[in-house]
Amino acid sequence: HLSVLLVNLSCTCRGVSRLVSSLLCLTLLLHQTGLNHLSFLGCAGDKVASWWLTVVLTCLSEDEGCILCPMNWMSHGTKCYWVSHELSRWNSSREDCVNQGGQLMMPEDQKELDFINRNLQKPTRYFWIGLFFEKGWTWVNSSHLDPSRFQLNPQAEGRSCGVIREGRISTINCSAALQWICQKEATQL
Repeated sequence: HLSVLLVNLSCTCRGVSRLVSSLLCLTLLLHQTGLNHLSFLGCAGDKVASWWLTVVLTCLSEDEGCILCPMNWMSHGTKCYWVSHELSRWNSSREDCVNQGGQLMMPEDQKELDFINRNLQKPTRYFWIGLFFEKGWTWVNSSHLDPSRFQLNPQAEGRSCGVIREGRISTINCSAALQWICQKEATQL
């Protein structure tokens, strides 16, 4: 289930509890993943420290642990997703995802597409994904589209790039200005 945590924790620096140790680890993860929703008041000697954390944390199960996604990203499985509000061409969209530490969305199956479709505010719009035509349909990670997993509607070629709309993959001219969906691996806790 999805949890947005706002934690106010005061403690002394000596003899910190397991919870505090966990939160210190979470603080490090926040720093490493580039999340900027962290306010920290320093700790020196025995003085009191206070941490305010706001994170999106999804707990999968007791055995699998939890995953952490940046604020404003959705989580599903082991991935985080971010949906743009602006419009851009495919190349600029791809670059934006890379600048955020991810890549344009590369769905693995219909279940993943259905999840994204349920969470889009305007599922009838077109959204760029990480599929383009270059000597065949290729994902941004250089793997080729498996036609047994996804059928393209329509089967365009040339200067075409992949989009999703209403839970289906289609193609459109790469120079169109559309919203886009980025993905990145979630941080395992």
